[in-house]
Amino acid sequence: NVFDGGPRTSVTLELHHSSGRNGRPPVAMRQCGMHDPYIVETYCRYKSELKPWLEPTASTHIWTTPMPADLGVGTWRAKVTIADEYGRVCKSSLLFEIVA
Repeated sequence: NVFDGGPRTSVTLELHHSSGRNGRPPVAMRQCGMHDPYIVETYCRYKSELKPWLEPTASTHIWTTPMPADLGVGTWRAKVTIADEYGRVCKSSLLFEIVA
């Protein structure tokens, strides 16, 4: 989710295995107009408590790229780097585990 990202925003994904091997080169992500899965889930869960006119709409803040099918078992770090049109850079990481 890249707030206020536009056509001159670049977003890349790097994947690194915890063992230090199998690192992947950065892959460009694409802006994708879609419903934010978190917002849709929250809306569905609390729909009865929301105003009747409120519903999720497509977001311009979502950036995606396919995950490689051959990552292999283990703990991986996904590192996302964002550069906006003014050259400001923001980085974020998360860990995920593939068990089978």
